[in-house]
Amino acid sequence: MARMDIRVLGRKATEDRVASYVDAFLERAAACQPGAVRKRYLLLSTPRTGSNWLAHELRSEGEMGYPYEWFSPVYLAAVLARLGRPFDRRHYSDLVFAGSTTPNGVFGLKAQLDQVIRLRNEQQFDLLELGFDTVIWLERRDVVAQAYSYVRSLKTNVFSRYTEQERRVEELGNPHLVVETSAVLNAAAQLTQWRETFEQQFRSRTDLCLSYEDIMAEGMDSTVSQLRQLLGLAPARRSSATRDYEKQARPEDAQRIAEICAYLAGAGPLPV
Repeated sequence: MARMDIRVLGRKATEDRVASYVDAFLERAAACQPGAVRKRYLLLSTPRTGSNWLAHELRSEGEMGYPYEWFSPVYLAAVLARLGRPFDRRHYSDLVFAGSTTPNGVFGLKAQLDQVIRLRNEQQFDLLELGFDTVIWLERRDVVAQAYSYVRSLKTNVFSRYTEQERRVEELGNPHLVVETSAVLNAAAQLTQWRETFEQQFRSRTDLCLSYEDIMAEGMDSTVSQLRQLLGLAPARRSSATRDYEKQARPEDAQRIAEICAYLAGAGPLPV
């Protein structure tokens, strides 16, 4: 199947998943009582840091808000299309608060750093001024592996494996997927630039920094427990992760990443 066909299928799978989120989001917003928000947190990251996985687990807790990317272009377009109205900062923010707050009053929001920058530059809207009590930064120390994963996702438009539709698209695309070294190096440069922007402009506004590598080493249960404590929530016995974490990487990807790292370290040729 042609690469463009896979990207179209991947985009459709993402849009269908987001549409299902919008239905539940609007139902929660309609049922939310005024003044229900007591604690607000933001999960901020760059792509391919495990943020989808972490946000999924936080939502599954039932008392840590519903952190979705409601200010991303895809989510924003889906909500506004359903509402049949243009973007209004005040109205949309109120809606996000109402639809992303669990019954105990905890509000959670997920955002990519480039989305925050875009809102600030294009809408003169600083997302961090929504009054967050806690800002959590999630990063990935291995920038090459992150960049490789980012390029893979951009080629398929599949950024998670939480629906059967997304899994099928990725399985169709994997045999034909070629991740060019030049694309990985360009992505690594972009990710490094975003990280520098975070350090310069957002680090001082952040309460906790997590890494993908630490989550993988210590386990998701430990990370969620740490965040519960940070938000002032009582410890809870988790029945383990709601679903096994399905990595999107193929077996051959690790070797390709190692070759690129060797090249960058001056210990190998430029991989094709």
